[in-house]
Amino acid sequence: MSSRAEASAAPPKFSVIIPLEFHRGMVERCVRGWSAEQDFPREQFEIVIAAPVDHPAAELAEVRAMLAPHDRIVSFDFQHDMDLVARAALETRGEVLVFTEAHCVPAPDFLSASVRTLAERPDWSGFSGSSHPLTHNLLSQVEAEMYVSAIGRNMREHPWLKILDQCLVLRRGAYLQCGGIESGYGHFAEWLLGARLHQKGLLMGFAPEVAIHHYYIGEFEDVMIFTQDFAKGQMRFAMHERDDPCAGMFDSPECWQDRAGLDRRVAGKMLRLVRRAGKHVQGEDGRKEWRARLKTWTRRMLGGLSLEWRSACRRTQELRQETQHCLEQGDREGAKALFYQLILACGRKGHLEALRESKSDVLSGFILSKRSGRWLPGDDAKVIQAGFFSRSEVFGRAFCWTHPEAMLWLPLKRGAYRLRIRWIEFPGLSGKGRYRFYQDEREVAPEEVQDVKEGVELTLHVRSRRGARLGWSCEPHRGPGELRPLGMPLAEVKWKAVRAG
Repeated sequence: MSSRAEASAAPPKFSVIIPLEFHRGMVERCVRGWSAEQDFPREQFEIVIAAPVDHPAAELAEVRAMLAPHDRIVSFDFQHDMDLVARAALETRGEVLVFTEAHCVPAPDFLSASVRTLAERPDWSGFSGSSHPLTHNLLSQVEAEMYVSAIGRNMREHPWLKILDQCLVLRRGAYLQCGGIESGYGHFAEWLLGARLHQKGLLMGFAPEVAIHHYYIGEFEDVMIFTQDFAKGQMRFAMHERDDPCAGMFDSPECWQDRAGLDRRVAGKMLRLVRRAGKHVQGEDGRKEWRARLKTWTRRMLGGLSLEWRSACRRTQELRQETQHCLEQGDREGAKALFYQLILACGRKGHLEALRESKSDVLSGFILSKRSGRWLPGDDAKVIQAGFFSRSEVFGRAFCWTHPEAMLWLPLKRGAYRLRIRWIEFPGLSGKGRYRFYQDEREVAPEEVQDVKEGVELTLHVRSRRGARLGWSCEPHRGPGELRPLGMPLAEVKWKAVRAG
């Protein structure tokens, strides 16, 4: 065999994987950027186009005309780009896999810069490059500004979440070792791939000199579908993560952390707590916020998860209309603020939708407490809790912000229990004397609550076989830039049975 034939039979250096879903009219520019404009030897990389089986034949013919003989178009019976990419990756031959999107245009030196980076960093299993936005209207500019900022934080600051499927370069062995893209989690599979690599001890990096140009379409429907898809995958992972090697590497969605509050039985008790806490609310602004919380728990008590989801659907549409109005008025800053809220609302809608689709009892999985026990942030399966935000961390200490009214439902046996509640002390936000405590929605007399360092101690006398509900309320706190009314930064609750007398 000639040396030329041997060279052509050898595996290519790179396999560039391009799913055709969501190409946003950019497919010709994208494919040409790889097939004809790279300053890297053409025979050393292959292009693998992943298309749904029903993709328009005329468009595929145009794409095929731009490919070299050793490139391929592979078709699968999938519509989601994560499914297409996961399957196409198994069809590749390259030593290094390049993941991108059909609405992205690579810099001409993308592959040559990647070769240099891989040679300079043999300790890296792969890296993500930099993404430069292509915009064409005000919404696309607002969208790009938010995403570029979030991507930059992950690339430069996060210890391992350096996966960007717009421009991801990954050694084949590392991809196979971590199990590849798990497309069942939708676009959350991108983040999960980063966790899998980290869990296997495989180091990922950020190479800003390796660049693509990402086209932001500037259409509400597109970004809302993407956000909800990501959120649904995130929730599906939270629902099944307990036996997963990557359990605990992601903060649980707030809807999962607080899922007991979506049960009508729990919501009814919370409504009673919020009503009783209302007599201590001060000021017109405080009363307005309190009435909003009262409305939330009333809605949950009346309709549970389904009604909460419908409310989230309405909220996303309201924010979409408000953002559109700002865009039409040319109000860039107003549109930015509302667009951020819209993304959060779409995420919440996606989380709730995943819970609805699971068709499982939101209280399933909770276990009974023992006569002595402990609650820590993230222990959401041990004690039923309502009115909680997701786990946070400050100076290496874990805690959960709660709503201004919140509850732990402790299914204890009859008897007396000594509880210690510990929180995080923030400058200017002392916990001492700030909270009112409740047992079964009846206020505990202040003299029965003893101050201790960073918390309080109190005694619960449990007289019912149904256990006891520990609740608390306070005036809301808001930090700089914080949209949520916050209650207690709860770090720990410990309980122990005590003997009478």
